[in-house]
Amino acid sequence: MIDASRIGRVGGLAVALGIGSAMVGAPAIGWAAPETGPATVSSESSSSGPAERTMRPFTGKETAAGCETCRTSVRKARPPAPPRPAVTEPDDTAERHDDTDTLRERTRTVTENEDPATEPTPSVTASTEPDPGSTPLQPVRTASARPAILAGLTEAVSNLFGLTARAGAGGELPADSPADWALLAWARRGAVTDPDSTQLTSVVSESTGAVGKKALGVAVSDTKIYVADSGSNTVSVVDRATGAVRTIPVIGTPRAVVISPDGSRAYVSGYKGVSVIDTGTDTVLSKVAINGGHSYGIAISGDGRRLYVSNAGNNTVSVIDATPAVPTVIATVKVGSAPRTLAVSADGASVYVANWNAKSVSVISTATNTNVGTIKVGANPFGVAAGADGMVYVANYGSNSVSVINPVTSVVTATIAVGSRPQSVAVSADGTVLYVAEGRDTVKLIATATRTVLTTIAIDKAPETDWHQLALSPDGRQLVVTDMADKLVRVLTLARPNGAPVAGTPTVGLPDPDTGVVTGSLNVTDPDGDVLTYTVTTPPRSGTVVVDASGTYTFTPGSVTGPMTFAVAVSDGRLATDTTVTVQAAPPVDSTGALQAMFDNLRPGDTLTLEARTYRYTGVLYVRVPGVTVNGNGATLAATDDLTAQLQILADGVTVHDLTMSSPLIESRSPISTIYIASDHVTIRDVTIDGSAGAGVYLTGAGYFELDNVRVIRSLADGIHMTNGSHDGVVNNAYTEWTGDDGIAVVSYRSDGVVSKNIVINNPVVNGTTWGRGVTVVGGENITYHNVTIANTDAAGVYIATEPSYDTYSVAEVQILGGTLVNCNTNPEVVHGGVLLWAGNPDTSISDVRIAGLTVSDTPGSATWILGLIKENGATLHHIALDTITLHQSLSMMPSYTNAPSGDYSLNQVLLNGIGLQVL
Repeated sequence: MIDASRIGRVGGLAVALGIGSAMVGAPAIGWAAPETGPATVSSESSSSGPAERTMRPFTGKETAAGCETCRTSVRKARPPAPPRPAVTEPDDTAERHDDTDTLRERTRTVTENEDPATEPTPSVTASTEPDPGSTPLQPVRTASARPAILAGLTEAVSNLFGLTARAGAGGELPADSPADWALLAWARRGAVTDPDSTQLTSVVSESTGAVGKKALGVAVSDTKIYVADSGSNTVSVVDRATGAVRTIPVIGTPRAVVISPDGSRAYVSGYKGVSVIDTGTDTVLSKVAINGGHSYGIAISGDGRRLYVSNAGNNTVSVIDATPAVPTVIATVKVGSAPRTLAVSADGASVYVANWNAKSVSVISTATNTNVGTIKVGANPFGVAAGADGMVYVANYGSNSVSVINPVTSVVTATIAVGSRPQSVAVSADGTVLYVAEGRDTVKLIATATRTVLTTIAIDKAPETDWHQLALSPDGRQLVVTDMADKLVRVLTLARPNGAPVAGTPTVGLPDPDTGVVTGSLNVTDPDGDVLTYTVTTPPRSGTVVVDASGTYTFTPGSVTGPMTFAVAVSDGRLATDTTVTVQAAPPVDSTGALQAMFDNLRPGDTLTLEARTYRYTGVLYVRVPGVTVNGNGATLAATDDLTAQLQILADGVTVHDLTMSSPLIESRSPISTIYIASDHVTIRDVTIDGSAGAGVYLTGAGYFELDNVRVIRSLADGIHMTNGSHDGVVNNAYTEWTGDDGIAVVSYRSDGVVSKNIVINNPVVNGTTWGRGVTVVGGENITYHNVTIANTDAAGVYIATEPSYDTYSVAEVQILGGTLVNCNTNPEVVHGGVLLWAGNPDTSISDVRIAGLTVSDTPGSATWILGLIKENGATLHHIALDTITLHQSLSMMPSYTNAPSGDYSLNQVLLNGIGLQVL
């Protein structure tokens, strides 16, 4: 019931609150306006709405995530390769001498099966790692002169992928040339397809200066690259535009770095802590101490509020609150042996931790900060990444493979064979491409949909076997790879020639004989396999057209017949193609007359069974014969005019069931409700109302009625409205969604001369209102709501009132028994709270009301209070019982407000976050 007028911002409610002018600018209470219901048309809700605010139909859209079938690629067994010298991990997990752990020098070897066509891979034993002060790794190099590397590499890559590179003087591309970085701007973000059908090109660049002694962890912002250098205890900052490098002293033995989502902070994990860097000034702001020895990996939540740091010294993950000026450790989670890198899932619900010594991945719940599971993967897992496709990818250093984990089932659904010593993984922003850094200066590109390798790119003409880490730039156009052996950063860009979408010949179907709807396909294809988007640029001169994601269009005719032409722009994100379609608009068959004839031909006791199809109607349909049944049989009555289409039940003993009634909501709110009942012993069962210019179901003076499983979606007034002395009825399992006013309302106006009474509403669900309350009694006697489920209401979830502006009757013997209220009173302009009892009409009362077994959660702070009992204008409250009510609230706000004396109400087991309330 939208209010047609309101208490002013310094009005009656302010007086009731006793705060006078202090309420200036504060919200106000709203009340119900009268419904109108002539015999020929029904009313909307109980008001026309405030003059300063117009009604808005619900226009929200929902999308559901899809799921792709995973396929496992099987790797053939190969004979073991001869062993090579052991290779150590960078700055392994052995602690410093000042750590509490005993310093231990450890080495490891893992026997690997390697492709005979490739150079053998060294055997490595799992587990142990040298101290940071141990002998540095000696990279295996092929003989080559350093100054010629980049020029030769560019030539080789260009020849391989058909790229024409611009050379500097003497035919070489200078290693320190900014032009080298400018070449990278070619890249385009998007799916990478089979290189046999779509040419791939690439450019590899060195940074314009060295990035320390042991470059490992890397993160990329819009303008800079941050590289953790464990050899010099610094972070190198590379300017992406010029290639200039500067260093920042940070925590000891830094191994990993991550940038906050807003780009304002960089966090560097190292020995027993994390350094926090201001990316604007590139200075260290603070240090977070961690009692976990060497920290290998660091990840950040999507909202930037939490950091997760893996600690190899004690096999834990530290959870850090990043919101304070100095971040603090808030939890420590035990994980597997020797944790390395970690990643936060795309939905933010989980953190995945690669356990080097355990051949496993630990799963941490971000809600509870607990280890909730372990997933077995390959040997020596190091790199881990969570993709937009929902999957989690793990690089198994000791198994030369990547494990693909389905986070829903926590099962490895595929194992992808890759090259020697995969160390780091990253996933493109659209989830279509997986990047894998391998030990011998190569990066593999893998299609996530098919789990197949697209191509392998060498990042160095003189390859060495050493450590590399990957990071994607924020725009997804560049892949940055650290090269520890060469003390450099490599920047890899992939580009693909982009073809515009190609317009084919659209198909045009025949108009539906009942609705006039025409469907067809635009038949636009993309040579690159890009995802296409469709925009109607020129609409038809009459009617509407909608195009779905597959390029199928649906034309719905208007009032004009004849040929209708519309144009659609089809884009792949870079290029667009226009296509034009002409359809024949035939007038849909109007079934108003035919339906009315069928209704009038019935005799008492007859059943009319409709065909299971859509009947379009424009006028009012009347059921005037008593004792008949209308079996909808799954049919839809589709209104073509919001202002005239309606089903009125005027005879007693009528049953209507299994029917959908829809309305396009072309007009604004009107007094025309979809189903209008003004008779006795009417049953409405299994009926859905999708769109209504007024109320969904409007009962006026109806007696002994029954509404079962009635669903009302997107009504512009109340979902279900009972008024004008409606009595002795029951409403079972009603569902309303995003109604323009109250979900379910019982209202009694003195002008009607009769009170609505003796009504029971069982198991109602109110799933959102765009205006109004959840369930209401505004004047009425002996009204009971059982087991209410109410969420996301504009005003109060439960509202019991006598209202002055529309002179409503008193309220007596009302019960709200059981149920839940969540997020009620979301409109900051209305102060109702979750539950409001308001006696506001002079010479009226609210008496003998019992609210029991109710749970109220997450009431918005703008609601001011959760429970409200207010009386004014001489109206009274009597015998109000609040019994076993549980309030859950995280925001700081008043649990309740009343201006009534304590003798007017009683409290029993009313709890706020477990603490009992003695008075309101």
